[in-house]
Amino acid sequence: DHLEGLPITLTLLVDNKGYMMLPTSSDYMKAGHGGLPTGGMGSICPVPLQESVSKSLVDTIIEPTLFGLKAEKMAYKGVLTISVIITKQGPILVDYHVRFNDPAAQAIVPLLRTDIIDILTAMKEDTLSTFTLEVSTNSAVALVVASEGYPEDPVVGKELKPIPAALMSNAFMGSPFYFFGGVHSDNGTLVTDGGRCVTVVGIGYNIMDANKNAYKGVKHISFPGAWYRPDIGDSFFTN
Repeated sequence: DHLEGLPITLTLLVDNKGYMMLPTSSDYMKAGHGGLPTGGMGSICPVPLQESVSKSLVDTIIEPTLFGLKAEKMAYKGVLTISVIITKQGPILVDYHVRFNDPAAQAIVPLLRTDIIDILTAMKEDTLSTFTLEVSTNSAVALVVASEGYPEDPVVGKELKPIPAALMSNAFMGSPFYFFGGVHSDNGTLVTDGGRCVTVVGIGYNIMDANKNAYKGVKHISFPGAWYRPDIGDSFFTN
């Protein structure tokens, strides 16, 4: 069935005594508006949701999911991502994955003020229910730069121009994060070897500001045939 609504991703960390929900994201899964499906071309975080919608997500999807695992005696500890469409009739569950989503994770992690290692350690030690998670009030926009031909037949072996060292040192407000995917190092030079090559994450005071910083940062990613969606996050501040 085709569902009309807002796609969101719920990212949970689950241990034997409880769970922790990380900031909610919204992913762009098509090569363009109405285009071919991909592994993900962008993501925004957090998603501005009404309190009633957030409560509905917990009451109708998250809690029943975890109750069902216990009822079927399926012990699970780890990352659980839940894809949901927010429709006019309410949230509709689409699917589950037992991993972080890509590029949603790249948008989520930079907003965590708590070290991700400490969070994962708490999950390992079954202390998530008493763990305090600190999250920035900023927003993030993740923008994927892909190879020519992706998602059907990506062209590989293209050399990336070096990114200025100052941009690679850290992501202060207004500076981007760069996450490398479908590339490898050939004698110190980055060369493409997959479809989704680099994810650029802009951080800002809101989604509009983060969008501006992401698209500013993507100008430093250059290789023959590189392309990306021009609209990641637009719908959250243009409507």
